[in-house]
Formats: sequence, C-alpha cells, structure tokens
Amino acid sequence: MLTPTTEYRSLSPDRAIAYFRRKLALPIERWSQVYAEQHERAFVVAGAMRRDMVEDFQSAIARAIEEGTTITDFRKEFDSIVQRYGWDYNGSRGWRTRVIYETNLTGAYAAGELEAQRELQRELPYWRYRHGGSLNPREQHLAWDGMVLRSDDPFWQTHYPPNGWGCSCYVEALDADGLQRLGKSGPDPSPEIETYEWTNPATGEVKRVPQGISPGFEYAPGDQFARSHAPGYDVEAAALATIPEGKVWGGGSRRLPRPRETALLGDLPDDELQRLFLERFDAGPDRPAVFEAAGGARHLISDWMFRQGGGMAAVRAAGLERYVGALAEALADPDEVWTRIERNARGRHVTRTTYLIRVRTDAGTELVGIDLGSVGWRGAAGSESDMEAWRRGVRIYRRQ
Repeated sequence: MLTPTTEYRSLSPDRAIAYFRRKLALPIERWSQVYAEQHERAFVVAGAMRRDMVEDFQSAIARAIEEGTTITDFRKEFDSIVQRYGWDYNGSRGWRTRVIYETNLTGAYAAGELEAQRELQRELPYWRYRHGGSLNPREQHLAWDGMVLRSDDPFWQTHYPPNGWGCSCYVEALDADGLQRLGKSGPDPSPEIETYEWTNPATGEVKRVPQGISPGFEYAPGDQFARSHAPGYDVEAAALATIPEGKVWGGGSRRLPRPRETALLGDLPDDELQRLFLERFDAGPDRPAVFEAAGGARHLISDWMFRQGGGMAAVRAAGLERYVGALAEALADPDEVWTRIERNARGRHVTRTTYLIRVRTDAGTELVGIDLGSVGWRGAAGSESDMEAWRRGVRIYRRQ
C-alpha cells in the first residue's frame, strides 16, 4: 500500500511492472481524450503528440518502477526528452514532472495491490479505506478513512484509490480477527454514492462522477487488466500432438466415481448463463476471483472468459449452453484432473489442464470436461467413450 512515507521502490514491483508493460504509447493533445479505465491500455502524456516521444517517457517511467529511480532521476530524463524533441509543454517543470511520475507510479502500484488483494479475498474478505495523510487532504477522502466494507461491495468499483490527482489513499485487506481488533462485528454499511455532472471537454460527453472523486479516477485501477487475464473460449482446432506422445497417466484405477445427478440448464440468455458460472466461484460480472482448483493450479475467473476468444457464441456453437453449470462444477469439484503439454495449431507448446466430472442427465451418463490453458479454455460433454480422448496426459488428481 502507498503512504506518504513509503518509497515506491520499497514495494514489490512485479505486479506493477506487468500492469504497466501492457500499455501502449498513445499521443494525445488533452488528458481527457483518454478517460478512466481507458488508461488500462494506454500510456499518455497530455500534449505529447509524437509517439516516439511518448514511448521515451514511458520507458523512463518503466525504469522508475523496475529500478526504483526517484523523481529527481525522472526529472533529468524528462529534461533530456524535452530537449531532444523540442517539446513546449504547459505548466511548470516541477508540477508537470510530478504529475507524470506520481500518477503513473501510483496507478501501477494500486493495480498491483488490487490484484494481490483479489487473490486473497477468501482469506481477507474485508477492505478498509485509509487516508494517505496528504498535506492538503480532500474532505470526502477523510470521511472515508477507516471505513470497512466487504471486498465485493460495489463501492470499490468506483472508489478504489487513487481517487484524484495526487491522492495517496490506499486500501487495507482484513480478516475477521482484524475486524474485531477494530472493534467491529461486521462491515460498515455501504455508503450511498452521490454523483455530480461533469462534461468531458475533449468529447463533450456528460459523465456522472461520484462525489469526492476527480473526473477520470472513478474506476478501480487494474480492474479491466485483471479481468482480461481470464482465458477466452478457444475456438482453434484441438491440439496437434501431446508431448510426450500417447496416453500417459499417473497409475491407479481408471474407473470413474459414480455419476452425479445433474439437471441441465434450460434456454437462458447469455448474461444469465455467465452469472450462473461465475457465482460458483464467488465471482461476478464486475468481480473477478482467483480460484485454486484441485491439483493446485490457480485460475482467474471473470466475465472475460465469455467475452474473449469465441465468447458465448462459441459456447453455443459447441452445444454447451445447457452444460454451463456442469462445466463450472467440473472445475470447482472435479472427479479427475489431467495435465499435459500440447503443440497447438500455431506450433507453440502450451500447458493445458483438464477437469472432468461424471454426471447423469436426461441424456444418460456423460462426462463433462473443461480444459484450460494459457491461450484459452474449451469445454465438452459426451459419452464416456467419446470423452476418453480428454483423459490424457498425467493425472494429477482423482476423487477417492
């Protein structure tokens, strides 16, 4: 967490680096041309209209995150870049360099903090808003100081700090014992969010911004970045080869447990199918979760699983819409887990893990499987003989 006395380099930069490296240098004239969560994908410096100049600024900030260079170091690089390109910027040197340096570092580290706290939501389900101790504090930020809400409270979607230029507020993650030490028996009531109207001067679009938050800061930094790490549905052809070749398994009986009685889903809209899948992992459309599956693999679960790749259209094309609940159950509580290395259609070697359950449906006894890898996920359902090809690689888990 960032406080006024914390140096950026004292924090582990790995997550911040991963977040910052995903950004593309984008020349813009005004800061409001790239708004709120659009910063997840774009690195910008208002008024810097040459891409190569923006890329140089981005490299300087990347060094600050990776090597812990200070604002004094950045100012030297800033001067060099300005001289090299002959840039006539607005504002004083001290103000401009501080805005570029602090806004990007604070945002990157906040994104890393959010990712880490989301991974620990089960163990630390309560988040506490803390004021950072700014010399010129915002009244509303002081009012939020010490407030404890559940980590999945909608408040955090728009109020996870930083919440304005120069904001040093942060969030603490707590467990039930931590809550009791604060003298609380449960989380505080979720505050009513009041908004004000703000017109984007670059686009003319009218925004409703929460009170106490500067325009453009009403989003959780890294939220879209974290959610987009979830694999999309893999529409490519099945793997061309298994390495090592042939079926390899970890010993023991290949007999499957008794089938579970499972009711297939009816004709439901896409958003309802997504909701049913995500709820099995305490996730939601705007609430990703990290799930540790049988066998020890950790998977990011979010709505992006149904938005990237082939999306829900691919799920329906595969005839799996009625099996969405069973697919979630296969991942959450499998009968078997198999892992393997494959060569995909692009010739790349990828690791894939398959989760299988045996079910009894109105179609009879079937195997349902969900297969996840770095390039996407896919599902299947069918008779045991048809699904035998999914039981390959090394079996790393078997229900007793």
